[in-house]
Amino acid sequence: METQKSRAVDLDFWWYVKAFGIFVLFNLAALIGVLLFHRKQWHVDVMQFRHYTSLVFQTCGIIYALFLGFIVWDVWERFYEVKRTSQDEAKYLVDLSRDATVFGKETEDHLQSKFEAYLKHVIHVEWPHMEHPGAFEKGDEMVHGIWKAYYAIDPKGEKESIWYTESLRKLNEFTDARLTRIFNHSNSVGVLRWILLLVGGLFLISMPCFFKIDILFFKLFLVFFLANIIAFMLFIVFSLDHPFTGYVEIETQPLEYALQTIKPW
Repeated sequence: METQKSRAVDLDFWWYVKAFGIFVLFNLAALIGVLLFHRKQWHVDVMQFRHYTSLVFQTCGIIYALFLGFIVWDVWERFYEVKRTSQDEAKYLVDLSRDATVFGKETEDHLQSKFEAYLKHVIHVEWPHMEHPGAFEKGDEMVHGIWKAYYAIDPKGEKESIWYTESLRKLNEFTDARLTRIFNHSNSVGVLRWILLLVGGLFLISMPCFFKIDILFFKLFLVFFLANIIAFMLFIVFSLDHPFTGYVEIETQPLEYALQTIKPW
């Protein structure tokens, strides 16, 4: 358990390092750009070439903004889907636990023990290691065990048959919710799109560095403001792209509530 906790702490630590690195990268690039391409070295007057610079800068800004907006929308949709399906996962387990009372005390206790073991595993083991490959194998085995427990049930009478059919439907919904959470988590922005985001952002903040502005402080302020706006948007993308670690993470409260609900009174 201590090893699992230390790994989870390491994941959070590297998440903060990477998130902080986004701001360091863009602020450092802004500082180097302004100081390196100072007006005394590069006599490019923005007023003299205002038509060309304005056209190129605005076109690049619009294209990058559209691309960045699409990425933000994509990661937000996946973040919301993971959050919703984790709530559905807990909801269907609570429903299955209540429905299990129809099949008798022995079957009910057997099913609830499996539900409880699954929830404890997801909360304490699987959830902190969602970023690791192979984190879902043990949980998949537990889900298979729940299915086998339902296969072993022999409904007696029409009442149990009706509830058994309904329970199988909810069990399917529960399994689908788990798979949706796993599949949506496995999707990410990807290396290629991250390269485009970073290179495009650095290129965008490099353009004002060539402009001639007499007051160096004002030039620094404008370039740093643009750099931090871009860095903040990339921070949002990075945060939503890692829904189980860092500052903006999906919590386990629905699963914890389900665990408290299904425990025998």
